[in-house]
Amino acid sequence: WGVHTRSYANWSCGGCRGGGGAKMSAPPKRSKVKVKRKQKDPLDELQESFANYDTEVVEGWTVIDVCEHFLAPLGLEKLRHMFMQQKITGHVLLTLTKQDLQELSPGVVGDVVLIDQSLKLLRRRVRKANRERLVWFGKWPDGGCAYYDSAGQCLAYTFFGCCLSTVEYKFTTGGIFVKNKPPQCNICCAPMFSDHSDYRFMKDIEAYRKPTCLCMCYRQGLNLKFDAKDDRDNDVQAMKPKICCAKGGTESTHVIDLAHPQLNNAVTVTIKENWQKARLVSD
Repeated sequence: WGVHTRSYANWSCGGCRGGGGAKMSAPPKRSKVKVKRKQKDPLDELQESFANYDTEVVEGWTVIDVCEHFLAPLGLEKLRHMFMQQKITGHVLLTLTKQDLQELSPGVVGDVVLIDQSLKLLRRRVRKANRERLVWFGKWPDGGCAYYDSAGQCLAYTFFGCCLSTVEYKFTTGGIFVKNKPPQCNICCAPMFSDHSDYRFMKDIEAYRKPTCLCMCYRQGLNLKFDAKDDRDNDVQAMKPKICCAKGGTESTHVIDLAHPQLNNAVTVTIKENWQKARLVSD
């Protein structure tokens, strides 16, 4: 019914061998389109460099550190001599204004805009790091029988701890995180709950040390009072396990009772200092 020759142009179908059928031309060649790769934004490179070092120590940078960690990722090493001449350390870098940048790089608007945007990003990262700096971390159960509600609870966690939920406390410079973790062998598929309380809404803090177990043991912890800053779902709050993290109070306040053997006076003083700083920032 047809003859297929070596060339697509001589291919014939139907008719006789002499090529009485219709001829088909060769398929058009595909043109190669060159895709230009987008140049990487210097701000993206700066963000990647932030992930490689601790932003909490930016204020302690020397002039050489500023040139290596700030100017180099931006491709502005040409300003290295000017920064070293003006002694731009990490503390000075965070306080630079746009007018200061224009004096450091006169006549170059692009460099001024790029440095200004980078400084805004750096200040944001530093504030976030300072707000989330870890002050104290603890887990429950920890300690002796004084930190259990009853003897039965103490025996249950001693022999069947993998089947019971635990609590983690994390105190940062900005607030308190309480996480109720499900048991390791989570047969009942218990969910995990976490709660965050901001120091800006804290009203009072009180450290206590009270006797338990017929005055043979002592239980120490912190009693924290917060403003009811948001409308919380009562059903969800009722589902949260209240293990060494009792909550109470009125409609306008809620109380958190954290009991742990490591919550001593030094931790209390640190929390009060961060509380005062948060209140000053809020005011």
